[in-house]
Amino acid sequence: FATSFRGVVAQGKVTGGQWVAVHGCGGVGLSAIMIAAALGANVIAVDISEEKLALAKAAGANFLINGKANPEVVEAI
Repeated sequence: FATSFRGVVAQGKVTGGQWVAVHGCGGVGLSAIMIAAALGANVIAVDISEEKLALAKAAGANFLINGKANPEVVEAI
């Protein structure tokens, strides 16, 4: 959580209502999703695994993008 907190809060200065895209839903990514969601951000989770995207949804992600099924991730965001 410390790494994600530094990225989301200290460096990113995320606040409620902002949009945050988290690329990769492993341990650090899921922590970033939880922190951003707790701050009230709109969170977009990006991964190539449906299983990890399901975990991201449970962690608070508002939107999910599967980069394997939709390789145009930038456009999808």
